[in-house]
Amino acid sequence: DDKEDDDGQEQGVDANGKSKQSRSEKKSRKAMLKLGMKPVTGVTRVAIKKSKNILFVISKP
Repeated sequence: DDKEDDDGQEQGVDANGKSKQSRSEKKSRKAMLKLGMKPVTGVTRVAIKKSKNILFVISKP
């Protein structure tokens, strides 16, 4: 299967231990910064719903 990782790393995590951001997550983070939102400790996931079923999801903001 093409989706299997043979190098033993967790899916979505690079060699440095940081999570790999998808294009949509990068856009979501940029939109969050544009609104002036700041990181809050204890928050593990942010979901912002806009009109026309647009959903911004950010893991570990």
